[in-house]
Amino acid sequence: MNVTIASDKNGSVNRQTVAYTIYAEARGEENLGMCYVASVIYNRSQERNMTAWDVCKQKRQFASWNVARPGIPVINNDTDRAIWQYCLILSNDIIEGKFKPFCKSNHFYNPNHADPSWAESLFDSFMYKRHRFGRI
Repeated sequence: MNVTIASDKNGSVNRQTVAYTIYAEARGEENLGMCYVASVIYNRSQERNMTAWDVCKQKRQFASWNVARPGIPVINNDTDRAIWQYCLILSNDIIEGKFKPFCKSNHFYNPNHADPSWAESLFDSFMYKRHRFGRI
């Protein structure tokens, strides 16, 4: 099953965009890792007075949107379906104002794949699986 996300930010498309960001950035990091990524989206949304959709779609913010054909997760098995459903729940909670962040982080990166210029500026940082989370 392919899940295609349109380019507007209304209704279910809004939820799918946020869910896709969480899914693409942290699907291999178990539920807690997905909650940390959701927290970054939530925290940025609050700090920047932006919608979660706007946070996710900002240029050069999330690697999952920096590719030629973003927004098309391929869900091949029950595990992927369960992860996608969990991401949709997190997304819905963020959008409906029910989400409680798991950390204060507003940035994260995978040190094995990136060395962002802001990495040295992180404080309150911690590693979870393959990602470093922190605040700038």
